[in-house]
Amino acid sequence: MLQPPPPFLSVTKRLWRELSMDWTPESLAALPPQQSSTPRQPHATRVAYPFSTDATLREHYRGPWGGVRLGRILEDLDSLAGYVAWTHCSDGDARTRAPVCVTAAVEAMELAPAGKLHLDVDAEASGRVVWTGRTSLDLLMEFRQGGVRQLAAVFTFVARDALHNTPQPVSPLLLEEQLEAPPGGSSGEGLDSAGSLRALFRQRQAVADARKQARSSELPSPVPESDSVIDAAAATARRLLERANTLATLPALCGQRALLSPATEVRSAFVCQPQQRNIHGRVFGGLLMRRAYELAFVAAYQYAGAVPRSLGIDEVQFKHPVNVGDLIHFNARLLWGAASDSDPGRGCCHVQVQALVVQPEKVTSRVTNTFDFAFDFELGEGGGPKTVLPVTEEEALHVAKKYGDRCLE
Repeated sequence: MLQPPPPFLSVTKRLWRELSMDWTPESLAALPPQQSSTPRQPHATRVAYPFSTDATLREHYRGPWGGVRLGRILEDLDSLAGYVAWTHCSDGDARTRAPVCVTAAVEAMELAPAGKLHLDVDAEASGRVVWTGRTSLDLLMEFRQGGVRQLAAVFTFVARDALHNTPQPVSPLLLEEQLEAPPGGSSGEGLDSAGSLRALFRQRQAVADARKQARSSELPSPVPESDSVIDAAAATARRLLERANTLATLPALCGQRALLSPATEVRSAFVCQPQQRNIHGRVFGGLLMRRAYELAFVAAYQYAGAVPRSLGIDEVQFKHPVNVGDLIHFNARLLWGAASDSDPGRGCCHVQVQALVVQPEKVTSRVTNTFDFAFDFELGEGGGPKTVLPVTEEEALHVAKKYGDRCLE
């Protein structure tokens, strides 16, 4: 069990402490690439958060409303995932050139219904490899508090040669061995036996096969949707756009208590610092997730007029690497928001955040990530905020697919 000495998660400190940080193209070129592909036994790597006894740790994770800062946990999970991926792929031989493990995607993240992490209850983060392909691997990352799973997501990493950035084979996962059981017995999630691990491996293989087929056929989604689902979403999207167009062209006459998505935009920017890099000089993807989440929270807070509660995070694709010295712009805005007819007294909203790498010297700007967050909130005495409407066909279809007719209430 790894113990986290504040103010950094121990995994990050361990990576920096145990592995050389002065790698150069010359030193990497002097080492041959590792050739080992020995199958690895599955096991879980765990990090303890002794909130109940460590006052310094509590202060590092304390949020303004007394709970744990979710953004820090997102950052920690990515850091831990990178460590687990690297230790699985590396042969541990200092005489060979270990691969670089790059975060390629994070699937939709499940959040517990309670919606708040407590500072007085001990917690644990864990990660394990659950699938391996030829040059990529999937990790199941979890955060538990009081024995209950609060967060869960699958992180996908790809292995690259540290010098040439070419695909690097990864060690296959041994499925015959007994998976390490978590302390106190079964995890409650069915991952404490070799049989259940094989079932999860097959599930992840099916996802990988669907993604490969989608790439080869240029489908917009790795899992083809039925015609009825597509037609229903398209119809909902058209109705959303009709409302938005009416509001845009006849704002004084339309009678809608609504506003358009661009009016909710919030922005931030920062330069990536050396302290935010991993062992290969790249900026941790978890940093981007945390900054995106915290800006999305601001946008939701400004809209709701009440402290929002996080419901979930959609799949994230990491399109381009981010390096030390890069100027990052975050643009957040609500794609949709409204009071709920089905849940009186509460409202919900969907916030999308774009992360862009801006290079003033080259006069370029490109999107490196798009993050989507869902929040809900209590309505005030005035009945809650205005409805937010998407303004583009892509945005309207995105909202319609996720929320269905609910966004027309």
